[in-house]
This record gives sequence, C-alpha cells and structure tokens, in this order.
Amino acid sequence: LLRAGLVLFRNGVKVSETPMVEPSETDEGTRTVSFRMSVALDKMKTGRYTVQAVTLQPGGELSAFGRGFFALRPPLAPTPAPAPAPTSSPSR
Repeated sequence: LLRAGLVLFRNGVKVSETPMVEPSETDEGTRTVSFRMSVALDKMKTGRYTVQAVTLQPGGELSAFGRGFFALRPPLAPTPAPAPAPTSSPSR
C-alpha cells in the first residue's frame, strides 16, 4: 500500500512536513490513488517555498517525488467600506 506526504522548504531549509498518509481514494480502473493532507499556512512566514510531494511503497521498490513552488504573501489590508451616499430630503 502506498503512502504519501509533503515536505516544505524555505531558502533550501526544511520548515515543515506532513505525516505520511494512506490514500483517501483508489481507482482500480485507472490505477490511480488520491491523497488528502493539509498544511497550516497561517503558521508559516511569508516568502517563497518549495513543496516536495513524496510517495513511497513501504518495504517495496517504488517511490516517486514531485516538486512545486509557491509564495506566501502578507494578508491584504482590509478595504474600508464605502460611506453611504447622502440622501436628499424631498422638497416642499
């Protein structure tokens, strides 16, 4: 049975990793598996990151690695709500 996890790097240094998990879905027809995992991005510093997906067959000969890149930016400042338009009073 395959296992997969994510490893996150910032400036070439490992900063976080997920536990290795079993597939959440398996499709025998297409011979594919899906994994579900989450990373607490709100606890990470802003900057550029490399994420490496790791898939292993424990005790077997199969392994696969893939890399992707992303950047975390600081949160946007809230936009103030527009002031309500003045209303005109009816003329007498």
